[in-house]
Amino acid sequence: MKLFGVSVSRELVYQLLYGTLGAISLIGSGMTMGYSAVALPSLANGTSGVYVVDDSATWFASLPIIATPLGSVISLITMKAGRRVAIASSTSVCTISWITIACSYDVPQLLFGRILGGVAIGLVSTPSAVYVAEISSPNITTVLTALTALTMAMGVSIVYFLGYVTQRDWRMTAILSSIAPFFLTAAIIISLPESPRWLLSRKRHEDARKALLRLRGLKQETESFKEEFADMISNSLKNYEAETSTGIGQGPTFVPDPGASQTGIPTPSRIKDSGTSIVNIVWKKSRDILRIIKIPEVWKPFIILNMFFFFQQFCGIYVLIAYSVDLISNTGITQDPYVITVFIGLIQLVASITLVSSSTRIGRRSIAMISGVGMSVSLAVLGVYNQFFRNDAISGLPLACILFFIAAGSFGFASLPWAMIGELYPTRYVSILGPITTCFAGFYQFATVQLYPTFIQYDAIGTIYFYCAISVAATIFVVFTLPETMGKSKTEIEARFKGIS
Repeated sequence: MKLFGVSVSRELVYQLLYGTLGAISLIGSGMTMGYSAVALPSLANGTSGVYVVDDSATWFASLPIIATPLGSVISLITMKAGRRVAIASSTSVCTISWITIACSYDVPQLLFGRILGGVAIGLVSTPSAVYVAEISSPNITTVLTALTALTMAMGVSIVYFLGYVTQRDWRMTAILSSIAPFFLTAAIIISLPESPRWLLSRKRHEDARKALLRLRGLKQETESFKEEFADMISNSLKNYEAETSTGIGQGPTFVPDPGASQTGIPTPSRIKDSGTSIVNIVWKKSRDILRIIKIPEVWKPFIILNMFFFFQQFCGIYVLIAYSVDLISNTGITQDPYVITVFIGLIQLVASITLVSSSTRIGRRSIAMISGVGMSVSLAVLGVYNQFFRNDAISGLPLACILFFIAAGSFGFASLPWAMIGELYPTRYVSILGPITTCFAGFYQFATVQLYPTFIQYDAIGTIYFYCAISVAATIFVVFTLPETMGKSKTEIEARFKGIS
């Protein structure tokens, strides 16, 4: 039997189950991002007792985005406690954010709830992608990391659908939206094993072995299990040696116990005292960051991923998610914008499913190129239509362009940067680089969502052409820069950035 192009086995089934549980935590992020599209129109008419207009409406849409970097910074701390703890903390905060919104009776309460939702996005973005990449074997990594995009699309689709069936009741939509993250928190705490790679980085050899057995659905070690675990141990030891040689660590400096050679994992027998002065600690960490950024396997993926996120945000895909009803009304579409919004959510979901199913067949680069070309063409046609043919009897064309744009964007650019955080960054540095990259992505997204009302008011057609130009530039960037990760282990990806064939 085949599934996504690979043979089904017990190990594969368990990887899919645990990978899905780790990735589905992002469903709350999708719901938070899509909520403004269905809530703002009803909040703007003031019939619910809370009146949100003008600047308050813009902040309602953009606050989760600007709060995302805060969550990313906090995730630097939560990831120190483990990937599972980091993911569970994010779903907990997400639940609280929805309850806060549902119980709000004035604008400040609403905005506070949206801030909490943004913090939850920042808390989960890196840990979820990293966890899925760390627990998966190379032949299925691309499928599992693509699941993060699928679950985000599911979240957007669900909140769009809830907004429609609740008759645009923003409070009831928030109440229903709190259910999923609440039960996810319980499921993660009870069922999700810790990442073996993270456990090895903490010198917990036996815990890592047990976690990998559980992740593969095994009761005893097999030959393939021993090979996989030995590779993890070897990679962990190399990471330790690299940190020791460069003076970079994730905490106190550990001196390995000579007796640890039997397991291949250094264990701390004593800790060097490097001083307790806060100034010394800050100075040391600053020097560590400067050392890290000079390493080829760090600065190369760091630049690639941050440019990828820049193009992702400024091509307009997330603007459409946040302002779908308003944007549809401003692009010559005459159909009911709420019904179209539901269709947009469904198309995102289908495109994300297509991404998952094709990840092991055509690879990241090809998917990104197809996505970029599709977005560029659809926006170019939409711009030309609005400039020259808006008054003609072809009202179905702008709708087709919007739907094709969302399909192309959701198939690649809306999803791949998030999935590739866990693939491109070295395990030993991802706890720092991942949240930093998520911070940058949050700032880019905040800028695009904040600027959209000004852009559309100043020149609606020019705004479409702007997003089109960014999409063209993004496609060129992918062609010449984005590395292929399909079928490659993290060790192989690091070797490529180091220049080792």
